[in-house]
Amino acid sequence: MGFDARLRLFSSLFFAVGISMALVIVNTTLIRDDNPEGMDSAAVNAIAAAGATVALTVPFIPWHRCPRDAYFVVPVAATLLIALCTYFSGGWDSFAYRLYVLVALLYGLYFPARLVVSAWDVRDTTGGSEPTAL
Repeated sequence: MGFDARLRLFSSLFFAVGISMALVIVNTTLIRDDNPEGMDSAAVNAIAAAGATVALTVPFIPWHRCPRDAYFVVPVAATLLIALCTYFSGGWDSFAYRLYVLVALLYGLYFPARLVVSAWDVRDTTGGSEPTAL
């Protein structure tokens, strides 16, 4: 099993961690006392089901037939699901925005910097001037 295949497996594990975190928090009393009116638990459960579907299909897609950057679809789907989960769980005051860390970790591990940060020149880190477009 190559490095790319292992990272695709880790992405399914990241999905599992995020889904289980969402299901446990929404369906238990961990945060219900803090913001009960701002959370739509049925919508978050549906989003978790969609995330589980994505996580279960990732290992069965023949990624070796596609270009390496075609895998970009999976973290983009995760970002969209997290955005929906954040919206339906009460916005930025909810637990869900913390799930972006998992997607950012996957972006950083799997994709080259030219794909993740393609719009900005990150060589100027002195803070003295605005970044220039590539």
